[in-house]
Amino acid sequence: PSVTSGRIIPDVAADAAGSTGYFMVAQNTPQVVGGTSAATPLWAAMLSRILQSGKKIGFLTPRLYSPTSTTSGKPLGTLGCRDITSGSNKSGNAAGGYSAGVGYDACTGWGSPNGKALADNL
Repeated sequence: PSVTSGRIIPDVAADAAGSTGYFMVAQNTPQVVGGTSAATPLWAAMLSRILQSGKKIGFLTPRLYSPTSTTSGKPLGTLGCRDITSGSNKSGNAAGGYSAGVGYDACTGWGSPNGKALADNL
């Protein structure tokens, strides 16, 4: 994929839909929840587990845009994330939005986390 010089937001994504998000039990009520308040802790928990395994992460954001010794010259984000190729973040208002596509895009960044692949390639 083509990588733009510098940082573009978003860097990564996670399932944030309220209908397909994360199963949890809150106040004895089983439910599926979504939103950034669910997606952000998913990334935090995954990175904590990677750190516990002994991997060094440092500041992850610039590392996603750079190759590592195990990525054959590709940015870490291409191997450590699952590419999201459909959907959009269009809101229907004047702000517009972007569509997901193959490779890095302004809708989902590098994609959703693949914890094992990310840990293996750090």
